[in-house]
Amino acid sequence: MSKAKLFPTIMFLFAALLTIRSQAQTTYHKLKEVAIKMNKSMPQILDEYTQVDSLSAISPDTLQYYVTLLHVNKTQESLTRIKQIMEAKMLNTINTQQEFQPYRDKKVKIVYKYYDERKVFLFSIFLTPDKYLN
Repeated sequence: MSKAKLFPTIMFLFAALLTIRSQAQTTYHKLKEVAIKMNKSMPQILDEYTQVDSLSAISPDTLQYYVTLLHVNKTQESLTRIKQIMEAKMLNTINTQQEFQPYRDKKVKIVYKYYDERKVFLFSIFLTPDKYLN
């Protein structure tokens, strides 16, 4: 999967967080609202390689995405490289985009669970405050 094709995928996955605004609710309730809203339009094919199937708020401060990789060579080497590229781009986005400041402030954890087209688990990416606040 080329780096250029990963960028739209990453941007969509983070776009869900942009809808979290209300100060009156807890982080968990905000994340839960995002998940409910986004799941109404799932599954969402992002590009020729990526489909977001659903997302959920799984703890008071964690949002988890369930993603299917489509038409991808699933050798260990290719999966390792895909994971590295995606994690680096996601971390860069969270660290450099001003609209993510509230999420950095609240130390939201973001988990991506990747599966193949047969729903066989491939890998996870964990974006935790210790990674994106350094």
